[in-house]
Amino acid sequence: MARLLSLLLRSLAIMTCQLAWASDLAGTWRLEVQDLKKQTQVLAVVRFSEQSAPSCMAGMWKLLVVESIAKQSGQFFPISTVLAYTLQDGFLTFGRTEICDGYLFLSGPMKTGMVSGDFSTLSIGGGQQLGTFTLRRIP
Repeated sequence: MARLLSLLLRSLAIMTCQLAWASDLAGTWRLEVQDLKKQTQVLAVVRFSEQSAPSCMAGMWKLLVVESIAKQSGQFFPISTVLAYTLQDGFLTFGRTEICDGYLFLSGPMKTGMVSGDFSTLSIGGGQQLGTFTLRRIP
């Protein structure tokens, strides 16, 4: 009985954290993607939807909606395509997930009102860092 109660409390704590992180995604966000030379390649305003998104990756992926694009340098990051996101254990990953074995991901730890991390490719042959990103909530 004590083990069952412990498992129940642990599950409740995880669900509470997931709900808190999900509420942290509310509103609109300013996205800046930089190349490895720290040159801004993409500036956009995005918001996190609860709508399911197409993905070749396992797990629950939801639609990342691009509200506006202020700067887009070539095809460095496909901001104009369908983008998906997932949030697991306080770690946000988003990007192009519907081209199987040709993933482009931005991922980093969730902080209050901000996320920053790496922009990388991922394929069956491995991965490569292409740059960095910063995502800040717009007040």
